[in-house]
Amino acid sequence: MIIILKFILIILIIIIIILLCRNILIKNDYWYRICFSSIKKDYYKWILSDKYVAKKYAEYLGFSIPKTYQLVAKPKNIDFTLLKKNYVIKPVDLCDSVGVYLIKNNVNKINNKTIYPKQIINELNDLRLNVDDKYYMYYRMFNGKIPFEGYIVEELLL
Repeated sequence: MIIILKFILIILIIIIIILLCRNILIKNDYWYRICFSSIKKDYYKWILSDKYVAKKYAEYLGFSIPKTYQLVAKPKNIDFTLLKKNYVIKPVDLCDSVGVYLIKNNVNKINNKTIYPKQIINELNDLRLNVDDKYYMYYRMFNGKIPFEGYIVEELLL
């Protein structure tokens, strides 16, 4: 009789563990889909991971998009004299909001700190020196090949 009760208890514990794991996976389903899809070769996901390409595609589909002020290869090529008081700078190839600046009257709205062009350039250069594959959503998809590298400067819509 005790053996049967122990067996039933073990079965119940296994069922509870399975249900808990299932609930955790369902709650994080979106995250797991992103992780697993980053390995599967998909040219469309890969090329649309470039922010400028994705922006132009959205425009092609009829969506309103922010005005592009500049598209440059290196931070030093950003001409701050041509910019209005409000603008966005972001790397076209990185994800997780790394390297993004939302500038409104020399204040980065991400951290509400005053920032100047020279500082932005230095920070973006430092970021590029230290960046690793965790900031590339589809880095493993085509053996580390990244569609494009550079920076987009565009209208701030806040």
